Amino acid sequence: MLYTSVSSVRVHMIRNLLVEEGVAPVWFLDLPVCHPDGTIKDKARCGRSDAFLLDDQAVVVAPGEESWWVPVAEYLPPYSDDDLELVKAFATIKSRLRESN
Repeated sequence: MLYTSVSSVRVHMIRNLLVEEGVAPVWFLDLPVCHPDGTIKDKARCGRSDAFLLDDQAVVVAPGEESWWVPVAEYLPPYSDDDLELVKAFATIKSRLRESN
């Protein structure tokens, strides 16, 4: 699921571009999109209590949900093919899941 403050039109354009450029898989186009009501991205808004929130902004994390936040560095130009933020985020998620079992 994509949880974003970006408008639906812009999300559509960005997803299409990423798939066309071959940097995102085709299934990325079919992910459901959820938009926060305001600026806070609480899990209940999208009907998920078991989700992690990958975001570059701490201010969007709902109070009490800080342990579900996986911080990532802001993706800014110039974009690098060496960007490993999603790899790092995945490792963080795997580690947290191991700790909870």
